[in-house]
Amino acid sequence: MADSTQDTLKHRGWVKKFTAMFCNKMLDRAERHDESKLHAPEKEMFDQVGESHPLGKSEFGSAEYAEGKKLLGPALDHHYAENDHHPQHFHDGIAGMNFYQLLEMYLDWHAASKRNKNGSIIQSVDHNIREFKIEPQLAAILMNTARLDSQEESDDSQN
Repeated sequence: MADSTQDTLKHRGWVKKFTAMFCNKMLDRAERHDESKLHAPEKEMFDQVGESHPLGKSEFGSAEYAEGKKLLGPALDHHYAENDHHPQHFHDGIAGMNFYQLLEMYLDWHAASKRNKNGSIIQSVDHNIREFKIEPQLAAILMNTARLDSQEESDDSQN
């Protein structure tokens, strides 16, 4: 009888190697995330608009939130051009993204939901599914992940 142990161990080794490479790539992306907001021309615009329309203090998707985004126009245009975790970076939106960019986009949505009044990753994903016309299969994956993250956060807050 054949023994598949070595083949399975070799396969596991490859998965472990690729997982480490993936994590290192994501950590590098996290380290550089939104770097452009810390420099001209974005920083000045975010500072100025933040005085009168702080996006983090308004409810995501509200008229006040939309007004703040409108005032940030040129800064957001620059931000989207410089940061490939935004669908607006690509002429074909999310379809132009790779998995690393997609994951950073989701994590960005999750982090942004934490700074908004009454923020929720589930609401954020739901809104962005419509906003970016995300295909049903990917929309379901994003929503499944949001529900899991939301449940885990709820469990953590109860402990």
